[in-house]
Order: sequence, then C-alpha cells, then structure tokens
Amino acid sequence: MPAFSDDTSDTFAESLSAVPAGSPVSGVKGRMLEQFTGGGLEPGTRLPPERQLASALGVGRSVVCGELAVFEILGILDVRRGSGASLRGGASELLPPVLQLGLMISGRPTPPW
Repeated sequence: MPAFSDDTSDTFAESLSAVPAGSPVSGVKGRMLEQFTGGGLEPGTRLPPERQLASALGVGRSVVCGELAVFEILGILDVRRGSGASLRGGASELLPPVLQLGLMISGRPTPPW
C-alpha cells in the first residue's frame, strides 16, 4: 500500500460532523457515504483511525468499527488490522448485487445487471 500523509486523514476527520441523536448507525453510514461519493477522496486515501472517526462523529468506536466492516464487505474500503482503512479504487463486485437485492425487497423493478 502506498504511503499517504496524515493530512488527508485529518482533513477527512475534520469534514465530518457529529451525527444527530437517534440512529447513530444510519448517521455514520450517511456521513461516510457523503465523503466517499463527494469526489474529494482518491482511491487509496487512508481514513483516520477508528477513535478519531468516532470522536469526529460523536459516536462510540463500535459503531464506526461496524460501519467500516460493512463498507469493507461491499468492496468500498480495504481494512487491514494495524494499518487502518483505505478507500478502494475500481468497481465493487458485490455492490451491484446488493443494490439489486435491496430494490427487489422494496418491490421496485431491478436493473438488469
């Protein structure tokens, strides 16, 4: 994995804000997705440590850890114990089937992926 400066991680953490009370999981997911899809992060960008993310979002570390695991399963992040998480480049192989399943469950027509 290429070395990246901590400036990107700090900028990422600073751009987050505390999630509103109620459902911290959906708030964290929404805030992180905004960052991932906003165009400001390049593939390979390292995320701040879980503790820093949890502090910036105003949630417990377990919530952040769980969301990072979800994004890893979807192929959006690479998470390596001891090295942290980084944004993957390229297309996720799992994301289209997950989206298709979500549309199917909601009763909406599914795209022909």
